[in-house]
Amino acid sequence: MNPQNPALKFYLGKLYYRLEMIDEAFDILSELDGIENTMPDLYKLLGTIYERKEEPGKAVAEFKRALGLRKRVVVPYFCPLCDCHTYEWNGRCPRCGVWNSFTVSPIHLKKESYPAMRNKLGKSKSGLSYKDRIELGRV
Repeated sequence: MNPQNPALKFYLGKLYYRLEMIDEAFDILSELDGIENTMPDLYKLLGTIYERKEEPGKAVAEFKRALGLRKRVVVPYFCPLCDCHTYEWNGRCPRCGVWNSFTVSPIHLKKESYPAMRNKLGKSKSGLSYKDRIELGRV
């Protein structure tokens, strides 16, 4: 048995993690980080260790590596009450003012198309939202 075998080191690090030996697990697994580039489970485990160490930025970076994400993840949100679309989650909708109304948008949008979509669905030339125009019969 070769003690330098990356697979053995990975399973030793995983065992340390399960035994709550977080620092030892991190030491072993971080050695593999430069060696193994195609081990999503390694990055997932490093992400959970960073979570336990209360380092969320590093945890997110490791989880992104585990998923193979190279670009920033952008999630579109919308308020179903007033049809306000945005890429920023808010506790309160900036248009209608209702708390906790934002949900994930069912429409996948490209970042470049967002301003055009906001112009179509948000404020019209009259300054009213689409929903307001429907209620006032101006559609």
